[in-house]
Amino acid sequence: MELRRAFPNDVRAVHRLLRDLAVAEDNQANFTATTDDLHVALFGASPKMACWVVEKNDMVVGMALCTPGFVAASCRSTLRLLALFVLEEHRGTGVGSALLAAIAEHAAHEYSAIDFMVRGTNRGAQAFYSQRGAMRRSEWETWRIPGRSLDDLARYSAVHWHAT
Repeated sequence: MELRRAFPNDVRAVHRLLRDLAVAEDNQANFTATTDDLHVALFGASPKMACWVVEKNDMVVGMALCTPGFVAASCRSTLRLLALFVLEEHRGTGVGSALLAAIAEHAAHEYSAIDFMVRGTNRGAQAFYSQRGAMRRSEWETWRIPGRSLDDLARYSAVHWHAT
């Protein structure tokens, strides 16, 4: 097995793994990323994410995506782990641990922590991360302002505040 940073020719395989992750999390309805979107996010003029893959027998069997974050209270940068997924038949073989260790090695040089979210129902992932020193942050909840609500809020701001 080979652990490495993703190359542009890995985009289709990483996209497939992201789709598999959406299916595993029963989140297919929200999976709208295209391979073109992913290519731009990873390798465009201003990349938004970094990606590591594990390849076995010329097949990508696991991937991890991350992006920089920032904590205003400490003025410290963090690394947001956006996705870590390993094909089911390769789980328990060290692929996930290797990916997380690669992210940690990258983070240790310029970030104060790795932050990520885990679905409340994904007990396997929770155990995986807990066994590697991760701690649940129960004092925070994740909130989101999506699509139409985001548009409505933006229109409200434009009508009522006229920011300059």
